[in-house]
Amino acid sequence: MLEYFGDRKICIARELTKLYEEFRYTSFEESIKDIEENGIKGEIVLLVEGVPDNEVKQKEQDSLLSLNSVELVREYMKNGDTKKEAIKKVAKLKGVNKDIVYKECLDIK
Repeated sequence: MLEYFGDRKICIARELTKLYEEFRYTSFEESIKDIEENGIKGEIVLLVEGVPDNEVKQKEQDSLLSLNSVELVREYMKNGDTKKEAIKKVAKLKGVNKDIVYKECLDIK
């Protein structure tokens, strides 16, 4: 999980609803070291911190930038934008003049 998610905050909940219920608030890296040294027993529930908002937004933007301008304009239009609004958004996203995007999208109705 460390390799897939990165070093996120976690909570290891052990022996829930029992006399020796325990919660360890740690990270993947720290918990790996601790478990290798001390082991762990019992029934366990693992809670993992979600992806930070800025990381989600960056991934969304990266996937949008992988599309060409025409595909992006079509996507924005599917989501309710006019052609003009979509062209403005794509130009801003790609960091180019809107006239360039407009010329690429002449065939879109």
